[in-house]
Amino acid sequence: QFEDERELMRRSSSTIGASPRYDWDAMYAWLFWFTYEKGLPETKTALVALVQDWFVQNSQSGDVPEESTIRKRLTALWRRHRGEEPA
Repeated sequence: QFEDERELMRRSSSTIGASPRYDWDAMYAWLFWFTYEKGLPETKTALVALVQDWFVQNSQSGDVPEESTIRKRLTALWRRHRGEEPA
């Protein structure tokens, strides 16, 4: 009751967790669809370029992740595709 009266336990939902800078979930959903329909590109470089293009076309803020960031995010997928164990 003490906490309720003084609103000590109340938290703003807008301050819980940081908003993601890029919509990785939407990109992964699109990439899943793309690879199901068309397969993965022949090279990792082509895959990174494909994802960069997706971000350019779908970024509301105009921000696009750096190539190195995209490459890191796709490494496990690429290695699994090639039959390698992800690091």
